[in-house]
Amino acid sequence: MRIVAFLLILCLLLTYVGCSTLSVSKDMPLFLVVLGDKNGYINKTGKIVIKPQFDFAGEFSEGLAPVVVGYKWGYMDKTEQIVIEPQFFNACSFSAGLALVQVLRNQIMEWGYIDKTGHYV
Repeated sequence: MRIVAFLLILCLLLTYVGCSTLSVSKDMPLFLVVLGDKNGYINKTGKIVIKPQFDFAGEFSEGLAPVVVGYKWGYMDKTEQIVIEPQFFNACSFSAGLALVQVLRNQIMEWGYIDKTGHYV
């Protein structure tokens, strides 16, 4: 149980790094911004590039960012498209093509890895 709690806290901390540089393209860094109670992204001049529309947003990794919509985590790409529908209790950034996610199954919280299409591996 302590390991699960540790992993959850670690995942949240890693996902919450809001000042990290993100990139829509190789020459366009983005920065997480919170306006009101919504998260979006601005460029280095302060222009809003992805409007604040998410309950929470994490940093981009391998072209996808974990986002919260209506209490569920999913993933969006750099064009604001939701590519993996919000369905997870928790979600971490992608690394080596996989992301750690948490779901509730049969009243038990389970962790697993998904690929960039949202399929479990």
